[in-house]
Amino acid sequence: HLEEAVDLYKASLSLKPDDPESKIKLGIVYFLLDQKDLARRYLAEVARQTNLKESPQYEDLKQIFNALGLEL
Repeated sequence: HLEEAVDLYKASLSLKPDDPESKIKLGIVYFLLDQKDLARRYLAEVARQTNLKESPQYEDLKQIFNALGLEL
């Protein structure tokens, strides 16, 4: 149901465009769909806005960021 998740997270962002949680989840879904450019776009945006090292999801995100060549 990854395609449905994309639609839901995009709808969430249309209501609250700066929501980092929705951006992270959308980036992860794009990563799982092998749409790396879109994943990179959303996750890099969150990394610029938030200190993800303080996130409880840090260890999981770190693996995805590394796979995308992004810095946390």
